[in-house]
Order: sequence, then structure tokens, then C-alpha cells
Amino acid sequence: MSQARVVICDGDYGVLRALGDTLRAAGHRVSLAVDGRSGLARAVETSPDVIVVDRDIAIVDVRTFLELVRENPRTASAFVLVTGRGDPRHVPLDARMEAIPKPIDVDDVVRRIEELAGVREQVTAPAWFTEPPPAEPSRPAARGASSVAELEAPVARPSGSEVGAGAERAHPPSEVRLADVVQIFALRRRTGRIEVEDPRGRCEIMLHEGRITAARYGGVLGRRAAVWALAAARGEVRFVPNGGAAFDRDPDLEGDPAILLEQATRLGARLEALPSELRSLGAILSLGPAAPGPPNHPVARLLLALLGERPLSLRETLDRLGADEATSLATIGAMAAEGRVLVLPSAALPPRVPLASADVIETLASRLASLSRPWAVGPPRLLLLTAGKLDVEAIATSLRSIEGFTDRDAALVDLGGSTYGTAGTLSVGEAATLELFFLPLDASLRPLWPLAASPAVAGLILASSARPASSDTVEAFRSLTGSFVLESRDDWHDPTRLAALIREAIGTG
Repeated sequence: MSQARVVICDGDYGVLRALGDTLRAAGHRVSLAVDGRSGLARAVETSPDVIVVDRDIAIVDVRTFLELVRENPRTASAFVLVTGRGDPRHVPLDARMEAIPKPIDVDDVVRRIEELAGVREQVTAPAWFTEPPPAEPSRPAARGASSVAELEAPVARPSGSEVGAGAERAHPPSEVRLADVVQIFALRRRTGRIEVEDPRGRCEIMLHEGRITAARYGGVLGRRAAVWALAAARGEVRFVPNGGAAFDRDPDLEGDPAILLEQATRLGARLEALPSELRSLGAILSLGPAAPGPPNHPVARLLLALLGERPLSLRETLDRLGADEATSLATIGAMAAEGRVLVLPSAALPPRVPLASADVIETLASRLASLSRPWAVGPPRLLLLTAGKLDVEAIATSLRSIEGFTDRDAALVDLGGSTYGTAGTLSVGEAATLELFFLPLDASLRPLWPLAASPAVAGLILASSARPASSDTVEAFRSLTGSFVLESRDDWHDPTRLAALIREAIGTG
């Protein structure tokens, strides 16, 4: 009997210990998990032959657990034994799943695991995952490589800054997605940078000992960039091993990597079902010429309301919908098929406005350098005091229309009617950066203000005539920052005006 790879996911430590010890004593490789989330992570890491999961597992419910197992190519072929008190057969099972009532007989379960693992002995990994004998050292990896060895083989190429010393080029076969390449490097605990020259925007994923620590896809950073890159990025893949990080470790990507990969898998499936022109965050959406009354689905009704304003990029549309992105994409695709939504050429959106003219940029950069607080970590910060989430969405849309702005909406915290956190960063010239940070205008949330004030060099109160800031709010904000505070009403929806307000807040308006 060959060695089996088994993942046991159960909140009962007695079951974990009994099954784990017995299987290990029989020479099998066993991974243990006490909840659904860590169970998925162990399964993706080990590509098991058999998964044993309790029906009442915590964090990720068993139905979702089973769906994710079947959708991930690393776990799709695993046999799954679902245990549970009473009769666990009420959980929908497919042909490669079985129900085992508790209390279990450890010997019977181990015997069944060995039977199942023996059945699938010859299909433990896809063909491209098996490494062939090493190729001749002088032979470069050819386009259409079909193995891990070829995916990681160094390729002779001209020296220069385009790739950098020690870069490796990978030409993954058509059936290998970027997510599969990342998982290969994760299993090998590689450290370095994955680059994809995607026509939608440059994609970079940083790895440290196999874990994704930072990501950039076009102008998007953080977890959202990683998910979209793994789901949608296409193009030649390069890997720069042990290279200096192109950008810092992102706390937004801390946590369970299996969940990130599952989000990318689901999003990728939605994207593949859409017309090609809808698979990019830059796709421009507009209301159809003769859209009938709004459909019943709430996401569709909201979508029609949003597109009544002006053409929006797919990225802006998803931001405003606020629903699960995979669900939103399915709704958008269905409405496009019905003619309710049109996909327009990219020229439908106006070009991004400059923060300032070329002769003023250097003055702005010098001003930022003089304002930087020596005790603060990170770039100088401009605080944006806003009344509610609708204002935040409008400001974020205006900011994205300003040259040099990089979105960080994944760092925002939803406070119910308000928002707190980093909106993004604004590049000023080649060396200076300004961080933009949302604070709630609500007086009851003022205790949050000091937490963000340390690196602040200025503040903007972006209120409206309908919801103006009170005089004591202005004074409290000014005394907190100890810096210039500018109040603006009703004119910050326009990107050109918002750029002027930012210049004035920095002190060069």
C-alpha cells in the first residue's frame, strides 16, 4: 500500500488524535485542522487523497467546505468522508463523497481511507505537475512548457533593467493558470517576485517562503489585486527569485492563503463565463439604449440606478454595488446579454486629470518633504473628513480620476454610516508620496481621530451644504492636526476641483 495524504478536519480533539495517530503509525501523511478555514488551507497545501470533515465544523460550514473542495484543482479529485452525529447523509454528497455517522470506529475509518487512497493511486497529481528528468543545462525553457521544472528553469536573455539579474521566464501551458503557478511556488516555499505582462496592466505578486505578501494589478493594491490577478491576469510569466521587494509587505494579505485562492477561483469562473470585453476592470459600462423596467434582483436594480448617471468602469461599478463581486459580475453579464448594459470603448471615460502642472509638481514635492513628521512612519498624510459612505464613494471616484492616485480601498473600515481608513496614495513627482486617509465626521466617532493624526500634515473637511460640519468640529479637527485645515462644500465631486483642494491643503494652492 502506498503512502496516502489525508486531511482531517474536526473540532473534536479526541477524533483528531485517534485518527491522526493511527494513520501516522501506518505510514501515511496526515494534516490536522480544527475548523473549516484551516482545513481548506491544509487541503490546498497538500493536495490530499482523502479528506475527513465533520458535518458541524466551525467558521466555514460543511456545505461551503465541500463546494470549495470540488472547485479547487488542488483538491477536486480528493475523496471526502463526512462524519457527524445522527445521520450526516442530509449533506448533499457527490460520487466521491461518503457519510460516516459518529461515534466513528477508528479502525474502520482508517481501513476505508486506505481503500480509497489505493483506488486513486495513479491520479494523485496532474500530468504537468510531475517533474521529468533534468534537462540539459544549456537548453532554455521553450514556449508551452509542461512541467514544474520547465516553469522554473532559468532562461538566457539579454541583461538589463527590464527583468534584472537572476530573473526566470516561465511560459506556462494553456491549462496552467497563474494561480497554479503561485501554488507551485508556495509548495516549494520560494521567495521572490512573480511578474505578468498583462495587457490590462502590470501584475506583480510578492512571495516570501511561498506566501503572498503583497500584490499589484494595474492601479490596484492589496488583497483585491491578488484575487483579480490570480483570476484574470494573462501573459508571459516571469519570476525574480530572492529579489528585493518591489513594494512592502501588505497587512491586507495576512491570513489564510487558501481563502484568497478560493476567491480567485470563483471570480475566475465568473470571468470565463463573461464576454471577453467584460473580463477587465477597465471595461466601460453604460446603460443600454432601451433598457426595460428594473428587474427584481436587488443588485440589478442598483446597477441600473448607477449607470443612469454616466458611463462607469467595471471597477467603479463593482465598488459602488457593494455586493459580492462574483455575484455582481454574473448580474452584469446577464444584463449585458439582454442588452440592458453596453460595453463601450475605453475612450468613453475622460482622461485622468493631473494633480498639478509640470512646473508646480516639484514645488509640491518639496513642500511635502518639508511637512513630513520625523517621528511618523510612512508618507505624510492628508486627512479627509467625510459625512458618510455616499460621500466617501464620490470622493474615491474623483480621486481615481487624478493622475498618480493608487487605490487602497481594501484598507477601509466600514463603521455603519461612516468610513475609516486609508483611501490610497498620491504620487507627487518621482520621489514624493501623499497618503489620503478617511475620517468620519460623526461627532460620536471623534475618539478615532487621534489614531490617524500622527503623520497628518493637513486636513480637508469635505462636507456638503445638506450636511455641513459644525463649528466645534472644525475647531476640534484643527487643534487635533495642528496643521492647515480646509473646509469645502459641494465642489469636491469634480476631480479638477479636488486636485486644486489637495494642492491648497498642502500649501501650494
